[in-house]
Amino acid sequence: MKCSLCHYVNPPEGPTHNARLCPLRQTQCRRSLPEGHPFKELGQCVSALCVHKEKCNTCGVTGHLCGTQALHPGLRKLNSKGRLARKPNKQPLSKEDFVCTLMTDLSIQSMVDNSVSVSTTAA
Repeated sequence: MKCSLCHYVNPPEGPTHNARLCPLRQTQCRRSLPEGHPFKELGQCVSALCVHKEKCNTCGVTGHLCGTQALHPGLRKLNSKGRLARKPNKQPLSKEDFVCTLMTDLSIQSMVDNSVSVSTTAA
């Protein structure tokens, strides 16, 4: 099995690593999306630890962290239970996948490498 986010390939034996368990799985808060966005949830977010309350240490904007993934309709879909899921994608993560406008290809590759390293160590 291969993680659809960081493309880590699970060993035959050992813990499972998939998009649901990937360290890179953080996404925008659906309740903080603009009106008219297809994935917007109505109401206010009541989570004290939600990413929409965080300040990005890269660009300084409140509402995301440097690794927060954007909820683009081209990259995401609602599953049969109404939950967001990443569309099957063989492409590696790119700048368009992230909320922070200051993300670079190098910083993305570093995040992916760190995720793979953590999973490899756990296995």
